[in-house]
Amino acid sequence: RQTSFRRWGVDGAALYAGVLMVTRKHISPAARSSAPSVRGISEIDTPVGVSALNEITRNRMDAIWLDNQGAFRVLNGRTTSSDPAWYWVCYRRMTDKIRTDVFAAYTANKSEPQNPNLDATFQDQTDAYLDGLLRNGEINGYDPTVSDDTNNPDAVRNAGQRFVDMFVEYVPPNDQTTVNINRVQRGTIRVQLAAGA
Repeated sequence: RQTSFRRWGVDGAALYAGVLMVTRKHISPAARSSAPSVRGISEIDTPVGVSALNEITRNRMDAIWLDNQGAFRVLNGRTTSSDPAWYWVCYRRMTDKIRTDVFAAYTANKSEPQNPNLDATFQDQTDAYLDGLLRNGEINGYDPTVSDDTNNPDAVRNAGQRFVDMFVEYVPPNDQTTVNINRVQRGTIRVQLAAGA
Protein backbone atom coordinates (compact mmCIF):
# COMPACT_ATOMS: atom_id res chain seq x y z
CA ARG A 1 0.00 0.00 0.00
CA GLN A 2 1.25 3.48 -0.84
CA THR A 3 1.95 5.50 2.27
CA SER A 4 0.41 8.92 2.74
CA PHE A 5 2.70 11.69 1.53
CA ARG A 6 1.45 14.10 4.21
CA ARG A 7 1.90 11.65 7.05
CA TRP A 8 5.23 10.16 6.07
CA GLY A 9 6.81 13.09 4.27
CA VAL A 10 8.47 11.04 1.51
CA ASP A 11 6.70 9.11 -1.21
CA GLY A 12 7.65 5.43 -1.59
CA ALA A 13 8.63 6.07 -5.21
CA ALA A 14 11.13 8.68 -4.02
CA LEU A 15 12.69 6.14 -1.65
CA TYR A 16 12.87 3.61 -4.50
CA ALA A 17 14.47 6.26 -6.75
CA GLY A 18 17.06 6.91 -4.06
CA VAL A 19 18.07 3.25 -4.11
CA LEU A 20 18.31 3.34 -7.91
CA MET A 21 20.43 6.46 -7.79
CA VAL A 22 23.19 4.83 -5.72
CA THR A 23 23.01 1.34 -7.29
CA ARG A 24 25.08 0.57 -10.38
CA LYS A 25 22.89 0.18 -13.45
CA HIS A 26 23.56 -3.52 -14.05
CA ILE A 27 22.76 -4.43 -10.43
CA SER A 28 19.20 -5.21 -9.39
CA PRO A 29 17.90 -2.73 -6.79
CA ALA A 30 16.77 -5.84 -4.88
CA ALA A 31 20.32 -7.26 -4.59
CA ARG A 32 20.94 -8.03 -0.93
CA SER A 33 24.65 -7.18 -0.78
CA SER A 34 25.27 -5.08 -3.92
CA ALA A 35 22.36 -2.64 -3.48
CA PRO A 36 21.76 -0.55 -0.38
CA SER A 37 18.85 -0.90 1.99
CA VAL A 38 16.21 1.83 1.95
CA ARG A 39 16.98 4.51 4.52
CA GLY A 40 14.69 7.04 6.15
CA ILE A 41 11.76 4.81 7.14
CA SER A 42 10.99 4.91 10.85
CA GLU A 43 7.75 2.91 10.89
CA ILE A 44 5.35 1.09 8.60
CA ASP A 45 1.61 1.48 8.42
CA THR A 46 0.73 -1.92 6.91
CA PRO A 47 2.84 -4.97 7.73
CA VAL A 48 2.60 -7.63 5.01
CA GLY A 49 3.30 -11.33 5.11
CA VAL A 50 4.99 -13.70 2.70
CA SER A 51 1.76 -14.45 0.82
CA ALA A 52 1.21 -10.74 0.11
CA LEU A 53 4.83 -10.36 -1.06
CA ASN A 54 4.39 -13.36 -3.36
CA GLU A 55 1.20 -11.83 -4.75
CA ILE A 56 3.02 -8.55 -5.43
CA THR A 57 5.72 -10.47 -7.29
CA ARG A 58 3.23 -12.57 -9.30
CA ASN A 59 1.51 -9.37 -10.41
CA ARG A 60 4.81 -7.93 -11.68
CA MET A 61 4.88 -5.16 -9.09
CA ASP A 62 7.60 -4.06 -6.74
CA ALA A 63 7.55 -2.92 -3.14
CA ILE A 64 9.72 -1.79 -0.29
CA TRP A 65 9.53 -4.35 2.47
CA LEU A 66 11.04 -5.06 5.88
CA ASP A 67 13.33 -8.07 5.55
CA ASN A 68 14.11 -10.62 8.28
CA GLN A 69 17.27 -8.70 9.28
CA GLY A 70 15.26 -5.57 10.07
CA ALA A 71 16.28 -3.60 6.95
CA PHE A 72 13.92 -2.05 4.45
CA ARG A 73 14.73 -3.29 0.95
CA VAL A 74 13.40 -3.33 -2.58
CA LEU A 75 11.43 -6.56 -2.94
CA ASN A 76 12.38 -7.88 -6.36
CA GLY A 77 13.62 -5.25 -8.85
CA ARG A 78 11.11 -6.26 -11.52
CA THR A 79 9.26 -4.18 -14.07
CA THR A 80 5.57 -4.37 -14.92
CA SER A 81 6.41 -5.66 -18.40
CA SER A 82 5.09 -9.06 -19.43
CA ASP A 83 7.93 -9.28 -21.98
CA PRO A 84 10.71 -11.46 -20.47
CA ALA A 85 13.30 -9.33 -22.29
CA TRP A 86 12.37 -6.42 -20.01
CA TYR A 87 11.45 -8.34 -16.85
CA TRP A 88 14.12 -6.82 -14.58
CA VAL A 89 14.70 -3.18 -13.72
CA CYS A 90 18.47 -3.61 -14.19
CA TYR A 91 17.92 -4.54 -17.87
CA ARG A 92 16.00 -1.33 -18.49
CA ARG A 93 18.55 0.72 -16.58
CA MET A 94 21.45 -0.77 -18.58
CA THR A 95 19.59 -0.01 -21.81
CA ASP A 96 19.14 3.60 -20.69
CA LYS A 97 22.82 3.82 -19.69
CA ILE A 98 24.01 2.42 -23.02
CA ARG A 99 21.66 4.66 -25.02
CA THR A 100 22.79 7.77 -23.11
CA ASP A 101 26.49 6.92 -23.30
CA VAL A 102 26.54 6.11 -27.02
CA PHE A 103 24.43 9.14 -27.87
CA ALA A 104 27.04 11.34 -26.17
CA ALA A 105 29.83 9.55 -28.05
CA TYR A 106 28.03 9.71 -31.39
CA THR A 107 27.69 13.51 -31.28
CA ALA A 108 31.34 13.67 -32.42
CA ASN A 109 30.19 12.10 -35.71
CA LYS A 110 27.34 14.54 -36.40
CA SER A 111 27.27 15.84 -40.00
CA GLU A 112 30.32 13.78 -40.99
CA PRO A 113 30.30 12.33 -44.53
CA GLN A 114 28.29 9.11 -44.83
CA ASN A 115 30.97 6.78 -46.20
CA PRO A 116 32.71 3.50 -45.27
CA ASN A 117 35.06 5.38 -42.93
CA LEU A 118 32.08 6.59 -40.92
CA ASP A 119 30.66 3.03 -40.91
CA ALA A 120 33.90 1.78 -39.36
CA THR A 121 33.99 4.67 -36.88
CA PHE A 122 30.51 3.91 -35.54
CA GLN A 123 31.18 0.17 -35.35
CA ASP A 124 34.62 0.54 -33.72
CA GLN A 125 33.42 3.19 -31.27
CA THR A 126 30.46 1.11 -30.19
CA ASP A 127 32.38 -2.16 -29.88
CA ALA A 128 35.11 -0.45 -27.82
CA TYR A 129 32.45 0.92 -25.50
CA LEU A 130 30.76 -2.49 -25.17
CA ASP A 131 34.13 -4.12 -24.55
CA GLY A 132 34.62 -1.78 -21.59
CA LEU A 133 31.23 -2.78 -20.19
CA LEU A 134 32.18 -6.44 -20.64
CA ARG A 135 35.51 -6.00 -18.85
CA ASN A 136 33.73 -4.23 -15.97
CA GLY A 137 31.22 -7.07 -15.61
CA GLU A 138 28.29 -4.83 -16.56
CA ILE A 139 27.25 -7.08 -19.48
CA ASN A 140 27.81 -10.77 -20.18
CA GLY A 141 28.70 -10.29 -23.83
CA TYR A 142 27.91 -8.69 -27.15
CA ASP A 143 28.00 -9.37 -30.88
CA PRO A 144 29.78 -7.00 -33.25
CA THR A 145 27.91 -3.77 -33.92
CA VAL A 146 26.33 -3.31 -37.34
CA SER A 147 26.30 0.13 -38.95
CA ASP A 148 26.98 -0.32 -42.66
CA ASP A 149 25.13 -0.80 -45.96
CA THR A 150 23.08 -3.67 -44.52
CA ASN A 151 21.13 -1.38 -42.17
CA ASN A 152 21.95 1.99 -43.79
CA PRO A 153 20.93 1.73 -47.46
CA ASP A 154 21.20 4.75 -49.75
CA ALA A 155 17.67 5.91 -48.90
CA VAL A 156 18.61 6.15 -45.21
CA ARG A 157 21.96 7.83 -45.87
CA ASN A 158 20.43 10.28 -48.37
CA ALA A 159 17.97 11.32 -45.67
CA GLY A 160 20.93 12.15 -43.42
CA GLN A 161 20.18 9.32 -41.03
CA ARG A 162 22.26 6.55 -39.45
CA PHE A 163 21.17 3.27 -37.86
CA VAL A 164 23.40 1.43 -35.40
CA ASP A 165 22.38 -2.09 -34.36
CA MET A 166 23.83 -3.33 -31.09
CA PHE A 167 23.45 -6.86 -29.72
CA VAL A 168 23.99 -7.02 -25.96
CA GLU A 169 23.60 -9.81 -23.42
CA TYR A 170 22.76 -8.38 -19.99
CA VAL A 171 23.78 -9.85 -16.64
CA PRO A 172 20.66 -11.47 -15.11
CA PRO A 173 20.16 -11.16 -11.36
CA ASN A 174 19.95 -14.27 -9.19
CA ASP A 175 16.22 -13.93 -8.66
CA GLN A 176 15.46 -17.33 -7.17
CA THR A 177 17.54 -20.03 -5.55
CA THR A 178 16.25 -23.58 -5.28
CA VAL A 179 17.93 -25.97 -2.86
CA ASN A 180 17.63 -29.67 -3.56
CA ILE A 181 18.49 -32.04 -0.71
CA ASN A 182 18.89 -35.66 -1.71
CA ARG A 183 18.92 -38.48 0.80
CA VAL A 184 21.65 -41.07 0.22
CA GLN A 185 22.40 -44.40 1.86
CA ARG A 186 25.20 -44.63 4.42
CA GLY A 187 28.47 -45.64 2.83
CA THR A 188 27.72 -44.07 -0.53
CA ILE A 189 28.73 -40.51 0.31
CA ARG A 190 32.26 -39.21 -0.18
CA VAL A 191 32.63 -36.81 2.74
CA GLN A 192 31.81 -37.94 6.25
CA LEU A 193 33.30 -37.95 9.74
CA ALA A 194 35.86 -40.65 10.37
CA ALA A 195 34.94 -43.21 13.06
CA GLY A 196 35.88 -41.93 16.52
CA ALA A 197 36.27 -38.32 15.37
